[in-house]
Formats: sequence, structure tokens, C-alpha cells
Amino acid sequence: MIETELEAQTQLVVLARTLQVSPQHLAPLARLGAVHLAAIQQQLVRALHDEHAETFRRVSPVVPIFPVALGVNLFERVVPPVLAARFLGAVGVRHPEKCAQALCMVDAIYAADGAPYLDPNVFELLMRYGRPEPITLIINELLRRRDYLTAAHFLSVVDEALIAALERNVLDDAGLIFTAAYAYPAHTLTRIVRQLLAGPYQRIPGMLQTVLAGPPALHHAMLALLCKIEPSATATLGDALFGRGSVHEVGRFLLTAVYRNSAPALLTVIGRMQPVALWSLSTNPQFADPGVLSALVRSLHGNTDADPWRGLFALSARLSEPSRRHIAATLADLDEASVAALPAHATDASYWPSLLQLLSESEPAAQSRVALIWARLSPEWQAGIERHIHENRYDTRLSRITEALTTLSPEEVFFRRRRQNRQRGEDHFASW
Repeated sequence: MIETELEAQTQLVVLARTLQVSPQHLAPLARLGAVHLAAIQQQLVRALHDEHAETFRRVSPVVPIFPVALGVNLFERVVPPVLAARFLGAVGVRHPEKCAQALCMVDAIYAADGAPYLDPNVFELLMRYGRPEPITLIINELLRRRDYLTAAHFLSVVDEALIAALERNVLDDAGLIFTAAYAYPAHTLTRIVRQLLAGPYQRIPGMLQTVLAGPPALHHAMLALLCKIEPSATATLGDALFGRGSVHEVGRFLLTAVYRNSAPALLTVIGRMQPVALWSLSTNPQFADPGVLSALVRSLHGNTDADPWRGLFALSARLSEPSRRHIAATLADLDEASVAALPAHATDASYWPSLLQLLSESEPAAQSRVALIWARLSPEWQAGIERHIHENRYDTRLSRITEALTTLSPEEVFFRRRRQNRQRGEDHFASW
């Protein structure tokens, strides 16, 4: 899965919550990416809970013979929720059924007070043996408090029964989306989304309407969720999101993404949408705004992920000619390194025809600048560019580029590469 900057930011908030510091203090760690940040957070939590685990394990032998109902009543009266959560996590590995039974018997408010301090390593065991209905009551209480980070722990380990209960009992649409933005792993979120899409309660239309009418923060959470789940689920959910809203609502969503640092995430979603839905989205008036188009292109400066570039090329192929011309002009006006990387982006995204169409409709000055920069690429890249231009029949319309390239036959390119490898002492199959 290609992760976005938005995903990394949400995981940075989770890590900051664990360390009880402001996310701004950890901002440099965002470059590690969402997956590595999640791994660091899990290791820190494991270390924090192991600190006093041995003390709690001393009473572990008593758990099997202690009546659960009596223990729950006693804990709720005399034991603070934080201490109860630490105890439950410590003995949960050895007695998961008993601990899950106890968790499902306590008052939802008491459980929500202690939930942030439960050991995430025993969450899955507790969810496996717990009853779905009481667990959804705890989740509802967490959403009422807007404690989405804690609720995300529950979403990360749900099974099929709990997913069905979530669809039925957790009715806070915005809360679910905010929670999903912080949850991991992606395959579990995909299962939840598929249940909401195909389930008997038809939750998705109402959720999408809530998103479109909601604040920018909810738009961000929805984009993070769309980028995190499997591409096929993204396509289905994205098609419904942009196909259901009015022109004004969708335009407002687009502006939130473009002008609030989520343009690459938006383009990632666009790149996964079905052609019919993409055609419909491309007619939104915001994509005729030169400022929006320039911001979309410039948001990909230095971005090497294929997904957002695929989205840009897929979108541009369906825009009006003036919009395509503006995108081409913005691409040609990027710094030299970014222009030189365009062939690699088109190759990774499998969208050479769209890039060539953009360049063919650009102004002569823009074509000349691209030609000058591409003429400095390696012979292999120049040969590849010329081949794509010829195969897509743009020889005449992109003559400025083809005339600037150094023409080499495939045999000459192969010969030069072999000679270069021999000079480096790498003349073996692995170097090819």
C-alpha cells in the first residue's frame, strides 16, 4: 500500500498521545512514515506495560477461582479505572476469557475511563472472547467523549461479529470516520468498510452525507481512510462519495484537500476511481480554476509515489483543453529535477498517453523547456521517451522534443549499458 503524508500525520498523533507530548515536538519523525511510526508506538506501549507487569502477575493464580460478578462489583467500588485497566492488561494474556467477561460486565463509563490504559497487546484477546454488544457501548462512550485514539484500538482488532455490531449499534458517523483515520492495520479497516457498504443497515449514504456537510477535519479523516484501505474498496467508496454529493459539496471537499495540505491524498483517491465516476468528478467547476490546478500539480513536487501521479494523469485526461493546458504549463514550470522526473512518473503510473497529451497541447515555450531538460537524460531514458512518442503517434505534435533527443537504437543502448557494466566489474546477469 502506498501511504500518504496524511496517514503519517495521524500516526504521529497516536505516538504523541502515547508519550503524552504535543505532536509538534515529534514533527521530524513524520518522515519515517505511518508504518514505522505505528511500530515505534507499539514497542513503546509494550515497554510501558511491561514495567509493572510482574507485580500484577502475582495475583494471576487467583483469577480462575475468583467470581467475576463479585470481582467486577468490587473493582468498580474501590479500584480506580486506570489501575483496573493495568491489572486487566497484565493478567489478560493468561486468562483472556475471564478478563473479557469482566470487561463486558463493567459499566461503560468506568470501562471508558480505563480503556486508554489497557495494554494494546491484549486488546485482540479481549475482543475475541468478549461479547459485541457491551463492547459497542464502550466504543459509543469513547466517541461521545471524542476520544478517537482510544476507540481506534478497538477498531484495529475487530472480528466479524463486532463489525456487524458496529454497523448496528455505533451510530456516530463522524466519530467512526475520525476513529478509522487513527486505526491500523489497513486490512481490518477494509473489512469494516466492506461491511458498511454491503450490510443490511445501509450506513454508507448517511456517512458520506455527514462527511460532505462536515468540517475540514472530517474531510481530512475521510481522505486518510480512503488512502489506507485496499484500492478496490477506495474505488467503491470514492465513487459513492463524489457521486452522491452536490456540485457545491464536492467542490468544498476538493478545496479542503487542495488548500489544506491533502492534495496528494486526494489525487491518490482519484487515481483509484472508476472511469465513469472520474468523468463525473472532472466536470466539477473547481477543476476549471487555475489556482486549484496549479496547487494540485505543485503539491507533487518531490513526490515519488506512483498513486498520486496516476491520479493527476487520470484526471487531466478528462479535463477540458484549457485546464489541460494550464496543468501542462505548471508541469513545465517546475524545477529542473521535477521536469526530468516526469518520464519516470509516467512509467510508474502507466500513464504515458496522458503526459504526452498534456505536452502536445502546451505552449511552444513549455515544450522547449521540457525538451531541453529531457535532452540531458541518459540515453536509455531518451530512447524510451522517443519510443513512447512514436507509439502514441505524437511525433509531429511533439517535434520540439524529438528533435532535441539523442536518437539511439535499442542495440546501441544495450551495447553502451553492457560496456558500462564491464567497466564497473558488474558483467553478470544480476546487474541487468
